Amino acid sequence: MIKNIKTEAFVLRKRNLPNQDLIITLFSKEKGKLVIFGKGIKKITSRRLPHMQVGNLINVLIHHKENRFYVNESTLISGFSKIKGSEGKLPYFFFALFLADRLLPQEQKEEGIYNELLRFFIELSEVNKFQISRLTQWMNKIMRLLGYIHKEKSYDELRAFIEDIIEEKLPSV
Repeated sequence: MIKNIKTEAFVLRKRNLPNQDLIITLFSKEKGKLVIFGKGIKKITSRRLPHMQVGNLINVLIHHKENRFYVNESTLISGFSKIKGSEGKLPYFFFALFLADRLLPQEQKEEGIYNELLRFFIELSEVNKFQISRLTQWMNKIMRLLGYIHKEKSYDELRAFIEDIIEEKLPSV
């Protein structure tokens, strides 16, 4: 079955392949986390490559064929330049992307998580100094929405709990 999907998505991760291709992990409101192939995306003439930077919010047209997803077109919605231009905000930004990539199941709609991630990035863009307490609130909300916890935990408890779930160390913030 061949199907085209047009969606808004965050670029969570990208991995280089030996040729001109990329494997890109996206998180969309409608389809959840998707691993897609970017055929020829690293060619110098590709208009899609600038949009596929980690952390960007993009509109993307995805082609679904034989249980695989491929990028057809993309346009940039936001590169979150206020965050990427601030050394103090970058660790929080990449921490949130890392958590989304590791915790979310593939191809499962998670609209609440998507909205919370977008809200988190908007708030991070707007504040001058970000507090670890705000990150802890956001982590508690995400873990509740995913069904892992029912009551609030401290930052250190959340870190330890998440590290047990994903079986790897979380990056520092």
